[in-house]
Amino acid sequence: MSTIPIGGWLVSKKLQMVEETSFGVTPSSPSYSQIGYDVPVQISAPTNLSPVLQPGSEDPQVLQERRIDEYAIDLQYHPFDTPFAKYGFNAQGGGSGTIDKSLTLAMSILLGGGPAETYLQALGCRIERLTIGGKAGGPISVKTKIVSQNIPVPSITILPGSFAANPSSTPFLFKEGGAQPITIGGTQYNVNSISVTVNRNLDQIPQPNSDISQIILPRERKITGTIGLVWLNTDNYSRLRNDVGFSLVWTIKTGVSTLTLTGCRFKTLQSINLRPDQTVYESYAI
Repeated sequence: MSTIPIGGWLVSKKLQMVEETSFGVTPSSPSYSQIGYDVPVQISAPTNLSPVLQPGSEDPQVLQERRIDEYAIDLQYHPFDTPFAKYGFNAQGGGSGTIDKSLTLAMSILLGGGPAETYLQALGCRIERLTIGGKAGGPISVKTKIVSQNIPVPSITILPGSFAANPSSTPFLFKEGGAQPITIGGTQYNVNSISVTVNRNLDQIPQPNSDISQIILPRERKITGTIGLVWLNTDNYSRLRNDVGFSLVWTIKTGVSTLTLTGCRFKTLQSINLRPDQTVYESYAI
């Protein structure tokens, strides 16, 4: 057994995705796609063991699994496209490219320093929560939590199908949506920062005599966010004060990707900082 510790630099194939043919079933010859740049991955797998106590002893008689295992993957990345994020944002009923479809995620690492790659695969994945955001002068970033039906024991057995090469296009920058990439109620505003979060409130349905979910279903979709703007007029405070709904359109990259939110309302004025030595910004929660 190798005693060589490993680091993240030994990841051979970064986390990639493919749409499943049905829940938890990977295509027989999958063609994986890259998710993004700089993809730190955090995997968790609580087994939900509970002690069964016994009379006359301070120690449990047995550790028994009371619920299904809850596999989860947390990752952050800088996007160069948005297909993965669409599985979090798009409404039910749209078929491919929406929460209707589950994903298989896969990656490999040179465990113990190599030379053989160890492959990790997560089956029956759906996005529980996804946040996309950016600031003027900086890159777009995405943070997401993924719930998985099953993560089998990693193996050196080569996975079928093909993995994508490293992306050649550059990560999205906030400025690539234009000088004023965000409109509120059809009017462009000088936005300094924006963050939008979608929560799909997934429900993991158990199955008899199994420690994995039968299926993972989306329930209600909740979209929230924050936005910071240069304070030039009272339009947005008026929307807040009078509880006026609006549409928000964020051009993430001109001609490539746009995020459109309808039926929005400002929930909170978070701040208007009036300082004589600074530009005044207004910040709202959506």
